[in-house]
Amino acid sequence: APVVKTFNGATAPTVETGIVKVEGEIKGAAKVVVNDYELSKFTPGATSWLYYANENGGNLKPGVNEYSVYGIDEDGNKSEVVKFTITYNKPSVTEGTSTQSGQTSEVDTSNAPGVGF
Repeated sequence: APVVKTFNGATAPTVETGIVKVEGEIKGAAKVVVNDYELSKFTPGATSWLYYANENGGNLKPGVNEYSVYGIDEDGNKSEVVKFTITYNKPSVTEGTSTQSGQTSEVDTSNAPGVGF
């Protein structure tokens, strides 16, 4: 059965980017299939596989995304199906604004003691 190793290089499946590189391992597979999509770049017999979840590609949406991956050997036998999830915490557009206002309020509080004197 395939093993899911990393998401954008990290072991935690929680991301804030619209593209996630999922890396995994497998033994004795001629094909690897993720969510009914056969990985076209997988070389038969290879021990590692790559899958890209992409918001623009329609296979990654904000929130929890569920995936299933399995291998198929040369004889056409399907491996055990392994399920994994990716939680996509899409940053909201207003976050940049709130960060700036946060910085502004920090400046204001630093000025407050000066006013107090």
